[in-house]
Amino acid sequence: MDKNLGIAPEARLRDLRQQHEQWQRAGYDGHNRHPLRTTMRRLRKRRDRRRAQRFLYTVAHQWSFGPMTQWQEVA
Repeated sequence: MDKNLGIAPEARLRDLRQQHEQWQRAGYDGHNRHPLRTTMRRLRKRRDRRRAQRFLYTVAHQWSFGPMTQWQEVA
């Protein structure tokens, strides 16, 4: 911030406007994401991946909190 104190207000305003134009051209949305066209294939793969993760979470949860078998008691 100290290095900006020596810059003239006109130059600072010009720099801010240039940064804003670059930001608008890039399509930056504030979360380091850029707009991309999403195909139906990408949406389907994302949905399938989420379903698989949900299934694995359910299996792991039931497995770890299910009733103990005789083999597990011995070990």
